[in-house]
Amino acid sequence: MQKSPKPRLICLTLAYFVIFPALIFLLSGSEISAAEQTQTLRVLCYNIHYGQGTDGKYDVARLAKVINDTKPDLVALQEVDVGVKRSGRVHEAQRLAELTGLAVRFGPTQHYEGGLFGNAVLTRLPILDVMIQPLPYTESTLQLVTYPRGAVIVTVQGKNG
Repeated sequence: MQKSPKPRLICLTLAYFVIFPALIFLLSGSEISAAEQTQTLRVLCYNIHYGQGTDGKYDVARLAKVINDTKPDLVALQEVDVGVKRSGRVHEAQRLAELTGLAVRFGPTQHYEGGLFGNAVLTRLPILDVMIQPLPYTESTLQLVTYPRGAVIVTVQGKNG
């Protein structure tokens, strides 16, 4: 049985690699007007469990509805399948981008069932730069099975340019 990483660790990792750099980028500059200082970035951190809901049903459209209803500027997705057997070989990141109208970048962390498994970022803001960063993890032992970790680091253009 595969044990998911702790949600707090995932969110802290995403905060470090996604949210903080995005905020620094958005708030940087020597001449920032009062209007620009009140600029907000709406972020959704979402572990999609390879498209399977808590009811056991696989439904990418349902995931897209949650994203659309939240109206985020940036979505940090975990446990995303691309071409994996268990999820019907669907490119989940691309399909979510199509259903939400957001730009997407996928960062694989491992090969799985003939496809890839990893993280993705969806955003309505223009993407300026992307880096896929492996994260440290403990190698598996006979007593404990572990899985590679990674982050998708994006730099986006602020809402006001």
